[in-house]
Amino acid sequence: MSDIWCIYSADNQVSRNNLKHGIATSTWGLARGFSGGEPVLGDFVIFGEKVAGGPRGGQWDTSRIDVVLCEVTSSPFAGRAPHWPDEMATGEVKYNPRFGISYIGDLQRVNTRGGPLPPAVSETLRQSGVSGYVKVARDVDIADLMAGMGIGAGAAQTAPVGVGMPSPDERRAGGQGRQTDADLNRATERRAVELATAHMLQHGWTEVIPLGKPYDLVCRRDDGQEKHVEVKGSSGATGSVIYTRNEVAHFRRCPHGADLIVVRDIELTLDDDGAVTATGGELKHVANYRAPDADLKVLTFQGRVTW
Repeated sequence: MSDIWCIYSADNQVSRNNLKHGIATSTWGLARGFSGGEPVLGDFVIFGEKVAGGPRGGQWDTSRIDVVLCEVTSSPFAGRAPHWPDEMATGEVKYNPRFGISYIGDLQRVNTRGGPLPPAVSETLRQSGVSGYVKVARDVDIADLMAGMGIGAGAAQTAPVGVGMPSPDERRAGGQGRQTDADLNRATERRAVELATAHMLQHGWTEVIPLGKPYDLVCRRDDGQEKHVEVKGSSGATGSVIYTRNEVAHFRRCPHGADLIVVRDIELTLDDDGAVTATGGELKHVANYRAPDADLKVLTFQGRVTW
């Protein structure tokens, strides 16, 4: 039995962009004015969207809904950086507290009543849509829902259908420069490596060399000791990160011991020409990380990060 944080995504472009971005970056936040407590590790989050007639209509009981199930992977924290597309458009932080989420599975066009969607979850999603706030379904058994997603039957999970970063055109619609996803990613990566380099120097490594591939940093001490570091960064909560096959292999086989450094809450700002500047960030250092199977979703090597 689990607590399920139920979030109905309204049928408009802003909500769709925020939902896609939140799932793609493993981050969710609570809107100002929410007073229903905070999620804890072990809770689940379920997003629902695309109900014909909407939550206020009389068609809910006979409708179908798309759902995405995620797990809460970090305790809530106060984000300082704009993260979602509507935040980036205005430079304002609208959603706090924030917490990490890790994608579990999704289903399209499931019955709102009957089938694998628990009645308590369906009704709580409806209430979320009516109120505009997150609602919590307490002590719910979601075994049938997870089974419907192929979870527990040996099926590896990949990214949900239709979920990804908003396109550059969608970003520009907010009136904030002409950046691309590649620009944002490069700035985020540079800031994460910058903080990781300073962190390793502060912890006794006398030489830190940025490498990039097959790992980000080579760290050395005067006594000849060497350490390799993989660095991941995000403007969100980094509830999970994506590894390449080679990165997973290096974590497990590196003779020097490979460390993982994850930086969350990196602030991205744009000037009038759309140039991206990255500042801030909160760092987590995991020494001798081995990319355990329990943390990985095998097809994509999406690794859970618990803060």
